[in-house]
Amino acid sequence: MRLVRAENLGYSLGARDLLLGVDFELRHGDRVALVGRNGSGKTTLLRLLAGELEPHTGRLLFGPGVVLARTRQEPRFGGETVGEVLRQGFARLERMEARLTELETRLADPETYSAWEALHAHFEAAGGYTREARYRAVLGGLRFAGREDEPATRLSGGEARRLELGRALLAAADGLLLDEPTNHLDAPMRAWLAGFLGEYKGGLLFVSHDRWFMNRLAAAVAHLERGRLTVYPGDYDAFRSARAEREAQALRAWQNWENRRRELEASLEQARRWAHSSEKQAVRKRALETRYEKLLAEEPPKPERAGRGVRIRFPATPGPERVLEAAALEKRFAGRRLFRVENLTVRRGERIALVGPNGAGKSTLLRLLLGELGSDDPAGFVRTGPGVRVGYYDQKLSGFDENLTLFETLHRLVGDKEAHNLLGAWLFPYEAQFKRVADL
Repeated sequence: MRLVRAENLGYSLGARDLLLGVDFELRHGDRVALVGRNGSGKTTLLRLLAGELEPHTGRLLFGPGVVLARTRQEPRFGGETVGEVLRQGFARLERMEARLTELETRLADPETYSAWEALHAHFEAAGGYTREARYRAVLGGLRFAGREDEPATRLSGGEARRLELGRALLAAADGLLLDEPTNHLDAPMRAWLAGFLGEYKGGLLFVSHDRWFMNRLAAAVAHLERGRLTVYPGDYDAFRSARAEREAQALRAWQNWENRRRELEASLEQARRWAHSSEKQAVRKRALETRYEKLLAEEPPKPERAGRGVRIRFPATPGPERVLEAAALEKRFAGRRLFRVENLTVRRGERIALVGPNGAGKSTLLRLLLGELGSDDPAGFVRTGPGVRVGYYDQKLSGFDENLTLFETLHRLVGDKEAHNLLGAWLFPYEAQFKRVADL
């Protein structure tokens, strides 16, 4: 069953074309990973398919009665509790249930009975009788068990994203449009989500940068590049292989064309020099000009070099051998010890990854090391070496002045030229560098 079809879809942001002639169809049972560079238009395509945006060109065709659920990267909640937000996903089932109850008062009528029977089958297939079991599964899988009565507004950014994901998973939707669903999930939660979605019977389109997750779930990969969408069958590894071969073929085709063009151009230049010598040479020149014009009209697209990853150089600076020392760092919440670090030394040149399940206290430990929080053990201390400067990247980006532009934010640190260069390297075109941080 077709859920949604995009035909010749186009969408622009100002003078920039995000989507150009996109054709795509999501059907019941599809498992499609949507990939592309940051800023290529993946979230915009999800919003179009969800009916939240109107395309500038082309059209969207939705199957009759189809309901699609989409996750948002920045969810906002009102005064609901965690459990109430999750149960919002049952709204469709509750409407069906109310309609079934209404029809049950008139089952003696054959037409009413037929309508009840069809709706009941739909209700059952959508999980109407298993919703409580799924609710409990989502609570446990996304680690909200025991937190059902907690206000949703108290959740961290990552927890809010997980709650938004849980609501979508419970929505009894015909199709799921998931925007980077594994963000803020640790390894056990990723594995749980892959298993949960593996049993989902509807259509699934998900944006991801998670290679393991895509290989586990995707039966096709839709690649969005320079506004064009190309769908490859198979998982992510199959897509990588097929794309590399496709690009190699395109490069060979263009190189063959370019060789023919150069050869013909050289022959044409020679013919033009001799065209005045005889009628035969003049005829040859005109024939070559015709062939050359035809060849130019047949020019294949020139493959573009794959975008290089961002490379930032950190110049060596003099500094102490011991960058940071800490001891007796402890944090407790509600009488429970979250963690304790007896001793920690970070030496010059070391690269240390801090890992652990969500809620283990990784961000809290970083804030202790920064001095933003104090240790619950009075003997705890953190010392940085002489002249050490610390840079910190947090999940909530709390260090930004949202009234400044992107350029002003970096200009204060590195000057004009370097600010423009850094923003460009991070895929902010020149005109976007003068947006306010709040408008991102």
